[in-house]
Amino acid sequence: MLFNKVGFTFPTYTLTASNFHPVWKNLLNFDIYLKSTNKEVFRFANAQLVLNVDSNYFNHGHILAYIETNAYVENHPINVERNQIRIFMFTLDTTHYHISSEGLGTKLCTVRLSTDKGGFIGNLNPMWNNQYTPTTGIGAFEADTIADITDTNFHYISGPTVIGSTSGIINTFELFQNYPNPFNPTTIGYNLAKLSNVSLEVFDIQGRLIEKDFIGTETEGYHKTQWRSILSSGTFFYRLQIMPLGNVGNTTYTPTKKMILLK
Repeated sequence: MLFNKVGFTFPTYTLTASNFHPVWKNLLNFDIYLKSTNKEVFRFANAQLVLNVDSNYFNHGHILAYIETNAYVENHPINVERNQIRIFMFTLDTTHYHISSEGLGTKLCTVRLSTDKGGFIGNLNPMWNNQYTPTTGIGAFEADTIADITDTNFHYISGPTVIGSTSGIINTFELFQNYPNPFNPTTIGYNLAKLSNVSLEVFDIQGRLIEKDFIGTETEGYHKTQWRSILSSGTFFYRLQIMPLGNVGNTTYTPTKKMILLK
């Protein structure tokens, strides 16, 4: 995955997992940032991100996970195995994806974890896996070479991780970015504040409604649906139509999000 280059002055960096917070009683979000510390910026190539967690936190339920990345980064499906979360990502733009030296740096991704049990308990207790295979690693571009710049002394966990409480949970309808993106097919996640009828609406780049699919009647909490298109490659937009049961005429539309279809 990563290669050293003789004579290359390696960038130094900090890798930080931060902003751990429950979005719902069975859904947790956190962010992963990469920051340049000895150059103004450097060109990100790839990353293998491996976090050890306490499996008891998921209340002995099945762990579900996915990540959201920006338009410059592609990722393989996130892998959750026992008490370990593994993410491999690489850049889609070898020229322009630079890592910032400001604040926490550039956000590589948002990780979303959920359990099929009633909710979380105790402490997630995340720790970067820096010693045993597979380990966490970072790669940067130098000309056409990918250099392994990994330095485990600068892998951090930031903020509280005792997050079994549901205080501060968002009791609103929320639509998440699809993954993967570009895609075919793709998965779309969303939160519901109450029992609702849910439909997915897809629009073309001219804003015309081209597909509307009834997902079903869903309970409050986090859900996800898969969308597989027979359309040609292109840019599309999507939103949810949400009709809470018991509130006739009170239809809610989520903000629209962009997705790219590749055939």
